[in-house]
Amino acid sequence: MEILSDETERLLVRHVCLITEEKRYDVSLIYSSLFYGKYIVTCFQTGKMVLLSADDIDHEEHWSSQLDVPLQDRTEMKQFLNQTLGMESRSFGEQI
Repeated sequence: MEILSDETERLLVRHVCLITEEKRYDVSLIYSSLFYGKYIVTCFQTGKMVLLSADDIDHEEHWSSQLDVPLQDRTEMKQFLNQTLGMESRSFGEQI
């Protein structure tokens, strides 16, 4: 086996529990410089993750199935993602 890459970095992680009228969402948001400025958003209910940037939020088909967000919760989830990922002019520490 050959190692192609081996990087170590300190990550800032935010764990959030959200609840809507439909369901509960336990997610972690992780920012790494290794993913082209995108966040790793992990859903603990599905065990799935998706890479997201502020530019991806309007592409609901990209993240809603991975995070198991039904149609009726997408507006609220988009608002949360915009608040969290859409503040690119602020430092990461203030966002998360």
